Amino acid sequence: RRSECDRGLQAQMEEPPSDSAQMNGPAPVEKKDEGQLGATIVTGGTVFRLWAPYAEKVWVVLKGQDKAEMKKEGDNNLWSVKVDGVGAGAVYSFEIQPFWNDCFHTEGKVLSRRDPYARQTDFDSNDCVVVDPSYYEWAPFSAPGWSELIIYELHCGTFTGRNDGLDPNNAFKHMISKLDYIKDLGFNCIEMMPVHEFGGQWGYNPRLLCSVHGKFGTSTELRDLVNEAHKKGIAVIFDVVLNHGSAKLNSLWNHDGYGKDKQGGIYFEGGEDTPWGKKFAFHKREVREMIKASARMFIEEYNGDGLRFDSVHNMPWDLLQEITGDMRHRYPNKIKIAEVTPEHPSILHSAGFDCCWIHATYYDTVKIMRDEEREHHIGKMMAMINGHGGFKTSHESCNSILGSHDQNGSKKGGQSDGRVGRYFVDLFGGRNNWHARAKCRMWYGLQAFSRGLPMIFMGTETHQGGWWDANPSQAFDWGLLEDPMAKQMNALVKKANEVRLAHKALTTENEGVNFTHKDGGHRVLGFVRGNILCVVNASDKQWEDKGYGVQTPFAGKTVTHVFNSQAEEFGGWAGSWTSDQPIQVGGDGKVHCTIPKWSCLAFEAS
Repeated sequence: RRSECDRGLQAQMEEPPSDSAQMNGPAPVEKKDEGQLGATIVTGGTVFRLWAPYAEKVWVVLKGQDKAEMKKEGDNNLWSVKVDGVGAGAVYSFEIQPFWNDCFHTEGKVLSRRDPYARQTDFDSNDCVVVDPSYYEWAPFSAPGWSELIIYELHCGTFTGRNDGLDPNNAFKHMISKLDYIKDLGFNCIEMMPVHEFGGQWGYNPRLLCSVHGKFGTSTELRDLVNEAHKKGIAVIFDVVLNHGSAKLNSLWNHDGYGKDKQGGIYFEGGEDTPWGKKFAFHKREVREMIKASARMFIEEYNGDGLRFDSVHNMPWDLLQEITGDMRHRYPNKIKIAEVTPEHPSILHSAGFDCCWIHATYYDTVKIMRDEEREHHIGKMMAMINGHGGFKTSHESCNSILGSHDQNGSKKGGQSDGRVGRYFVDLFGGRNNWHARAKCRMWYGLQAFSRGLPMIFMGTETHQGGWWDANPSQAFDWGLLEDPMAKQMNALVKKANEVRLAHKALTTENEGVNFTHKDGGHRVLGFVRGNILCVVNASDKQWEDKGYGVQTPFAGKTVTHVFNSQAEEFGGWAGSWTSDQPIQVGGDGKVHCTIPKWSCLAFEAS
C-alpha cells in the first residue's frame, strides 16, 4: 500500500508546474521569498524556513537528494535555505542539531523533525510534501449571505464508507459524490469538523496546524472538495482548533530539542494543561503568528467561506482580538464563528467574532423534554427562538437544537448522562418510537423559523439511532436512506429549509420576533416574523377541527397554512392540517387552527 506521502507526491506531480508558462499562455509570474515559514516555492526552486531558537545546526533533508544545510538569519532564530530545482511534490523533512537537547537519550544528537508549517504530510513518518496552492483554478462562487446560511455539520472521515461501498480512507475524494445529497436537503453550507492533521479521532487534537489530515486525502483533494461544493452552491466552513496541541503524536513537542521541565518546548512552555492536550505558548510572538497563519491558510489556500473556532474560552482574549482583526482586515466577507462557554455577546462585540455557537438551546430543549424547570419552559423556548439573549442580528447565533457533534457523539461506547452522548431521537425513545420522531420534527421545524443560523449534525436527518463516533460502526449510515422513517425526516428537513429560504422575513438580519401568544399551561407558543406566524405545541395535548385560537396581529387578513411538522408525508397524519385553503382571521386577530401534539406549524399572512 502506498504511503500518504507517496500518494501526495503523485497528486502534486500531476499538477502543471506552477512556475512554467503554458504554451501560448501568459508569461510566468515571478515568485519571491517574502519571509514565510515552511516550504515556499519561488522562481527557480523552493525556500525552506524554520524557527528553531535552540538549534546549533539545521538541515533540510530532501528525498532522493543530498541534505542542504540551512543558515541562521541574524538574531531572530530563523534558519533558511533556497534549494534550486525543487518544486511541488518534493518530499522533505528537517534535521536539527540542538545545543540544548532534552531528547538526546531517546533520539540522539541530531533530531528528525516535521515542518510545523507543512501543508501535507505522511501521517506515519516525518516526511512532508512541498505544496503550491497558487496553481489551483477556483470556480466562481458567491456565498449566501450570513443570515441565509443553513448549516450541515459533518465529520469527513465518517460521512462516507458505511453501507455505501466507498473506501472511508479517501474521504475528501468520496465526499464529492455526497454533495448532491446535502444540496437536495436544502442545506447551503457544510461545516467540516477539523481536517488539519490530528492525533485523536474526532479532529480536536491537532498534531500540526497547517497540514491536512493525510488519512482523509491530499491537499489537492481537499481543494477539489471545496471547489465542487461551491459549484453546487454550497459554502464551506472549516472548524479549526488553535488553543492546544494533541496529547497524542504531537509533532511540535520538544520540536528543536529544548524541553525544560517537561513543558513541551518552544511551542508549549508556559501553556496550561487541558484534558485534550497542552495549550500553546500564547505569550510568544512566533506561536501567535503560526496560529494566525493556520487560520489564514484555510481561507487563502482552500477558499473557505468562514471558520468555526473551537473552544475559544481557552485562548487569551487579546489573541482572539488579534486573530479576528487580522481576518476582518483581509477577508471581511468570511464569517468567524466562535465556540465559547458560557455564551455571551461579548465574544462578538469585544473579541471580534461574527457568530457564536449556542449550546444552550440544545440543553434547554432537553430540559423541556425531561419536564424539568417547567415554570421556565416558555421562557426557554422564547430565548431559543429569539437567538439567545443579547445576540441582536440573525447571523450572530448558531443554533443546533437537536445537537451538534458534541451532544450526538460519544467516546464512551454510547454511555449517556441522559442529556448528551446519543442522537436526540435516541434520548427520547429511539427511532422506532413515533413520539420521539415527532419531537425531532417539531424541534427542527421550530429551528427553521427562529432567529439565528440553523444547524444540524449528520445523521439527525435520518433519525439515525444510537450515537456517533469516529469508527465504522457509528459512522453515518447510508443504508438508512431507503428506510421509511429516514425518508420522512429527510422530507421534513427539506421542507423546513425550503420554507425558511423562501420567506425573507426568516433570514433578514434585523427582523425581530413578535411573541403574540403565550400559553404556558399547555406549552403552546405563537410568534410572528414579518408575515409568518409560527405556532409550536411542545406537549402531548392536541386540538382538532380548528379548536384552538392563536392570537396574532393579522386581524382582518387571511393566512395560509404553509408548514406542518405533523404532515402525513413527514410521519404524521392527514387530518393534522388546519386547511388547504386561505383562512380568514377574525376581528380579534385570532387564527383558529388545528394543533397536533408535538407540532410546529407555520402560516403565511396576506
